[in-house]
Amino acid sequence: MTLLISIGNTNITCGIQTANANTIASFKLLNSEFTAENLAEQINQLLLQNKIKKLTACILASVVPEMIDTISSTVQRFFSITPIIVSSSSDLGLNLSLYNCECVGVDRLLCCTAAYASCSSASIVFDLGTATTANVVNGKGFFLGGLIIPGLELQSQMLAKAAAMLPGINIGEDAALIGNNTVQCINSGILYSTAFFINQYILEINSILGQEATVYITGGNSEYVKPYINSNIIFRRNLLLEGLNIYSSKLKE
Repeated sequence: MTLLISIGNTNITCGIQTANANTIASFKLLNSEFTAENLAEQINQLLLQNKIKKLTACILASVVPEMIDTISSTVQRFFSITPIIVSSSSDLGLNLSLYNCECVGVDRLLCCTAAYASCSSASIVFDLGTATTANVVNGKGFFLGGLIIPGLELQSQMLAKAAAMLPGINIGEDAALIGNNTVQCINSGILYSTAFFINQYILEINSILGQEATVYITGGNSEYVKPYINSNIIFRRNLLLEGLNIYSSKLKE
């Protein structure tokens, strides 16, 4: 069984493919709460819950370079396997010839890999995490690029830092187009501005592509925003891990 690990700017996400080949069981651990023992314990719990006796491989991707060695050492120490590191230069199944991939995040490519493998057609992938990214793949499997804007929490933090009278808030699910207090105004503004961006981006990209793309949404903040999106979207909680799993399967061929 292969352990899938994604190191993001906020969370470490670990997963395994379940007996149902279309499902990935996973957990998240805040980067700030990481210890080797804590991570190993949660991985063991994941294995126990899914009746897996032993790990045979590990695939790891990271957008935080300084954490790669630490997490790799943890996996080696507790599970006696050396992780395979996936980067933006790995062969992920997308054609990257139309994009300068020198510093593109491997997380963006892995999500697009999973999306394109799922639909085999033009796709738009929104990943709502520390940053909100929009990523576009055309119908021939070319990664075209996209946009990056601050994520929901970052928007809240920037407002609180730059405006003395505005409080920092925890993002909530309820939004109103006319907020009746400052906290609601901030929360609603962040949610609706992100949703408005997504709604308009889909329209613009469909126009550029000349076809209706399949739209995916993923990331830790996606559930807050998806009720306000007008288009048909496919919510995939573990899209990035799905991409890692596809890469893992390619290595076995």
